[in-house]
Amino acid sequence: MITRRNNRRRAPLSPHGKRVKTKKRRHGGRPTRQRALQLSERIVAAATELFLARGYGLTSIEAIAGKAGVSKPTLYRRFPEKLNLFGLVIHRLVERWKSGVAEQSAAVGSPRQILEATARRLLTIALSPDAVALYRIIAAEASRFPELARLFHREATMREGNPIVEMLRRQSEAGVLHIEDPVFAAEQFVHMIIGESRRRLLLALPAPNARQIDERVRKSVDLFLYGYSSTRE
Repeated sequence: MITRRNNRRRAPLSPHGKRVKTKKRRHGGRPTRQRALQLSERIVAAATELFLARGYGLTSIEAIAGKAGVSKPTLYRRFPEKLNLFGLVIHRLVERWKSGVAEQSAAVGSPRQILEATARRLLTIALSPDAVALYRIIAAEASRFPELARLFHREATMREGNPIVEMLRRQSEAGVLHIEDPVFAAEQFVHMIIGESRRRLLLALPAPNARQIDERVRKSVDLFLYGYSSTRE
């Protein structure tokens, strides 16, 4: 007679000789906080790459999920709408650019040195592939998706706390420049520096060369200092 051997693992014995029930190890379940953050970052990185390459309308949730290596339900749990995800992409990009500008605007030096360094950083950002791609997406798709323009406008609008606004306020409070409205002055400074270059890139015209950038920075800073000089009558 052949008997089958029971290969199941038996529970261990207690000191009294009784079997002790052991808890089964659980697999899966809710991810840890760190893993959840890493997953969200992966989704945002994938969305950024696809949005900037394809535009908003042609980028599907399926494509983002595939690029990030997650399921659609997982993505939807974190970002219920595609617009929410695009808004976060815009916010991350703008905050990264502001951080780069803040490094220059907070530096120590004469008003001309600080303004010229800030202007060059602004142009570097404005001419970067990510910035050009985002500008083109907003310009091309704002009529079909007006909420995109509102998102970008809200993130990029000059306001209190912006590093350029705060730099100009410090210069004015120190008596170096005479600026009654730092927000308005910051808007004018940014438009002088990047306005023409951004227009050319939106029209797919050649980007300015090094000589043209140097000339624009110098002339724009000259005009700005002349207009806001504290010694000008």
